[in-house]
Amino acid sequence: MSDILNKQGIQSFYDVAIRNDFARKHQFRILNMDFFTNDPSSNINLNLNQIGAIGPNDLVYMVTANLPELSVASNKVPYAGLDFNVPGCVKFPGSDNYQIKFRLPQNHRIRTILENWMNQIFDIQTTTGNYGIPSRFSNFVAGLLDNNGNVIKTYKFVGCFAKSTGTVEYDLGDDTNNVIDFTATLAYQWFEVGSGDNDISIGVSVNVPGLGRVGGNVPLG
Repeated sequence: MSDILNKQGIQSFYDVAIRNDFARKHQFRILNMDFFTNDPSSNINLNLNQIGAIGPNDLVYMVTANLPELSVASNKVPYAGLDFNVPGCVKFPGSDNYQIKFRLPQNHRIRTILENWMNQIFDIQTTTGNYGIPSRFSNFVAGLLDNNGNVIKTYKFVGCFAKSTGTVEYDLGDDTNNVIDFTATLAYQWFEVGSGDNDISIGVSVNVPGLGRVGGNVPLG
């Protein structure tokens, strides 16, 4: 047998697949979504107000989301008739348009939280709002799972805000009685990759309405 088939033949494929298995489409979860806004008149690190949160009980309604893309810009540097490709800045394609599909609870809780979040950003009644750059503690965290449900890798999306609730379509003539999905759109600044269960926390002291100041590590998972 040739060396390449010995390394990449059927037997090798089978042995490697047994060791590493395959990623499955259901093994990606949004773990928590915490929304904070800055008080621009105060210290950015110490005076945050929590707008709301979508937690694990809500996120059982999550249907689909995507692993984010990371890219590096390439700059051409000509020399002696040849264009050399030189790496440049890191980019986060899709950071302005991250979509999550949810099933809609009958009490509309998830969509209502998103509506309230956007109303905090800009209130049409008062023409005021928190439409400055979002707090870097306004995050959502996603986790990749193994077959046992352990979080093996995390993605923390930093500086996020709600961009669109998406539309919800009702049909009085529908005879299937299907559940309703809707797709929300968020934007974020960048994402940070973590190693798993031990990495799902942030260290920040914040003002949470009704609770006062909460310090130390705020769990995100």
